[in-house]
This record gives sequence, structure tokens and C-alpha cells, in this order.
Amino acid sequence: MSLLLLLSAACLRVHSISQRSLWLDEAIAANISRGTLSHTVFLVRAFDSAPIVHPLILYVTEKASTTPFAVRMPSLLSSLLALIVMLCMARIPSVAHRAAWLSALMMTVSAIQIHYAQEVREYSLSVFYAALLLYCFLLYTSDTEGRHPLALYVALFVAPFVQYGLMLFSVGMLVALAILAFTGDRRRRALRVLIASCCLATGGVLSLFLTLRYQWGDVAWYLDDYYYTRGTSLVRFVVRQTHHLVTAFLPGADIAAFAVVGICFCLYWAVRSRIFPPLALLAFTSVGTVLVCAILHKYPYGPIRQCLFLSPVLCALAAVCIVQLIDRVRRPLRTSLFAGIVCVTVLSGGMQIRAMKPYAEIEDIQRILSALEVGAGPHDLVYIYPGAVPATDFYITPRDPRFLYGDYHQDAPNRYVTDILANADPRTGRLWLVFSHVYRNEDRWIVGGLSAGWEINPVLVAQGSSLYLARRRPVPGGAPSNPTSPVPIQVAEADVVWRGDSSWDWDIRNCSRLVCRDAQSKLPTQAACTAGR
Repeated sequence: MSLLLLLSAACLRVHSISQRSLWLDEAIAANISRGTLSHTVFLVRAFDSAPIVHPLILYVTEKASTTPFAVRMPSLLSSLLALIVMLCMARIPSVAHRAAWLSALMMTVSAIQIHYAQEVREYSLSVFYAALLLYCFLLYTSDTEGRHPLALYVALFVAPFVQYGLMLFSVGMLVALAILAFTGDRRRRALRVLIASCCLATGGVLSLFLTLRYQWGDVAWYLDDYYYTRGTSLVRFVVRQTHHLVTAFLPGADIAAFAVVGICFCLYWAVRSRIFPPLALLAFTSVGTVLVCAILHKYPYGPIRQCLFLSPVLCALAAVCIVQLIDRVRRPLRTSLFAGIVCVTVLSGGMQIRAMKPYAEIEDIQRILSALEVGAGPHDLVYIYPGAVPATDFYITPRDPRFLYGDYHQDAPNRYVTDILANADPRTGRLWLVFSHVYRNEDRWIVGGLSAGWEINPVLVAQGSSLYLARRRPVPGGAPSNPTSPVPIQVAEADVVWRGDSSWDWDIRNCSRLVCRDAQSKLPTQAACTAGR
């Protein structure tokens, strides 16, 4: 059954993995790791918001291949390894075989797990490492022989290098270990908690000096809904965000309802017996740690990718509680009830996949570039909007001399048109405009600004991307049009939206971070994704 589960998970994650275009954030991550090792570290510090482990994995991968499948392979393997770790929890007495298998099934059919298993990002890696941390924690807390928890120490030390959110998960783990220290051999366990804390702190400081202190640290506006707003109802924020988190990270609302019922009954029995399971304790301390950080505006809390590391502990807790609830009925009914829960999980996950569309294009830049390759002539000028630059660089190397790679001018949008006209030869009769990951309707502003001297028509409009062809208007008398006289652009201050994005409820807006030109590296201004910490 475990092998069948892994094969099903692999099929769900491999489907269409190469066909879907890399969108902005993926392309930035992939491009960062294409150079030398020192250049990769420099770019991670300057353009990324993630620790160093995932870029280094991509660096090694791209030495072998730079295809879309290759750069997405680390995420795919991380997602499958996370399932293997969840299945290995059957060795832990407090989890047992059926609960481990059910938790792995929940992650197998989860739409958000499938989606990020196909992205060139560090989030599937964070899920795998969170599952590994969970396994080390449960192995240590179930150890009755008092063996030294070396694996837990090493896992805590490495966590800050994988994803910044894992620091919060590790802090929640230390809080849980500290609470458990008061229920056993206090002196020995307190000393081990202190050693584990030192390991985490050492890893955190090293990660800080290696990458974090060089990276931008502003709070992204699109995460405002995932922070508590002072003056509003705290209870409403906690209930709403927790509800969305549970229904997103578990495979759908149906199985989430069964999980909540099971957790409530298990907590009731734990209170009556005065024995609180380590798994439930870790779930509450880790989720609580992230929630406190959201209240303090330090880290977002809710159904978003930055919190994806919470999914292994939530799935494990849900599976264990459901199985414990089933075990309280008569033995002849247990197999039937467990089979029913499995069916509900699969159906609920199927409906979630159908609703969330994890295979859908976010920014279909490949269709745009294919149409451009067919239509563009040798003397045409091609303008690449800044949001389309990273994906264009990924798919077209080396850079095409016909292409004008744009820089962001969000404070002075008239400069978009000025730059285009300044680089357009008066004899250039055709101008192609490539747009993707557009900010504040700037594609419309650019098209409007060029319309005085150019006749502009859309060639192809794809998901999150578009292609326009502009033909120079004939000027009476044969004189060339003035290349430096764009139509003034009026900027609507209230018109602040990111267009062409995915439909994920837990990741509504994936916006870009403006990064200025670096004089030493001579890198073009690009959008560096606010991946979060």
C-alpha cells in the first residue's frame, strides 16, 4: 500500500511539470543559480529572500541540466521524500502504521503540496525538512532508553539554512520539549533542551550572517491580510486564519471536519487522563509560535506558502486523532470506518485539486515567446517588460540583440515609453511588446503612451502574459516621428493591482520586489520575488 501511495503521489506531481511555464519567482530562483558558486551566493543575498540550501541544490542541478523539468526536480523529490518520512513514522509507537499511512495520503492528494512540488522554490524542501524535524522530535520523545538526541541537534542546527519559517517551527519544538521536561527526568531533559536551543541559535546566527542580513526585510503589502491588524477583533483573526490554514493544508474541508472532530475528542481524553501527547503539544506550540509572530507583525499566519512547513505536523495530528477515534469503536467496524475515511480523504482531495487547479498556468510566457519567435523579423525591436525579463532570460539564452530589456520605473511611468522610443531606430517599422507579471496596469500605460506614433494591436493574450505588435504610423512628408515624445501618462494612485496571477486562495498575490541596479555586478534591474521568511 505504501508503494502504491508513493507511485500515486509521483504521478500527481509529475503531471504537466515540464509544460507549465516558469513564472517570475521561479525564473528568478532558477537564474540565480546558473553562474559560479560565488556569483550564486552574491545573487541570493542581493535578489532572493530565502536561505542558502535551495539555491545550492539548484546550483548543482543546473550544472547537469537547465531544462524546466530539471530545475523543478528538487521540489518534486523533496515532496516525495516528505511522504517517505511520514510513512516512516509508523515506527513510532504513538503514531503507528495506519495513522502514518493516512497522514501520507493526506499530503499526497493535497492540492497545495502538488502545486509547490512543481515550483522552483524552497517550499517543498521546507515541507520535507519539517517532516524530518517532526520525525526526530517524535523519535526522541518516544525514546524510553534515554539515548542522546544527536539527530535532533543536527536537524535543529540545519533548519535556519533551509527556510526561515522553520526557525519558528523549531522554536515551537523547543517550547514543547521544555514543557515535556517537567513531566520526566527534569535535570537530564532540561539540559538537552538547552543544548538543542544552542544548536538552533548557532544555525540561526550563521544563516543570518551568510544571507539574511544582506536581504531586504520590508513587510510585503500583499501579506497584510495574514497579519493581525491592531484595533480589530483578535478572536476573529485567529479563528478565520486558522480555519483557512487547516482547510488549505489538509486535503479539503470534508476531511478537515473529520480531523477537527477527532482532535477535539483526543484533547478531551488527554485532559481527563492528564497525559498530553507530544505530537499534539508540538502542533499547538508550533502553530501558536507562528500566530504570535503574526500578531506582532513579524511573520504571516494563514493558508500561504510561508506557512507550508506546518502541514506535516497538522496532517500527522489529524491522522493520529482520527485513527484513535476509530479505535474506540467495536473491532469489526474499525476496518470499514478506516476505509471510509480513506475514501473521504481521496474524494476531498480530488475536489480540492479540481477547485484550486494546481496545474494551471500562472504566467504562460512560453506561448508568448513561441509566437514572438515565429513573427519577429531580423530588424524588429522587441521590448521585454521588467516583469517578463527573468522568464525570458531563462528560456532565451544568450540574450537576443534585438531585445530591449526594460527596467522598472514605477515612480515615473513616463520613462517606460521614453526608454522604448530612445532605443528605437527611426527606421524601425515594427516594435513587439512582451508583458508578464504586470504591475499597476503598466502595460496599458505603455501601449497608450506609444499610440501617438505607433499603431498597436494585440497578437496573443495568454494567462498572465501578453504580446503586442506596434507598427510605426506614417508621418506626412516622410519625416520620421519624434522618438522622444511619448504621450503623457496619468497615474491613478488607487489603481494598485498585480494582474495575471494564480487563483490560489492561500496565495492570492505574488508580487515582486524592486531591486535597483548594482554598479559592481552590472546586473539589470529585475523583480526579486517576495518569497517571505
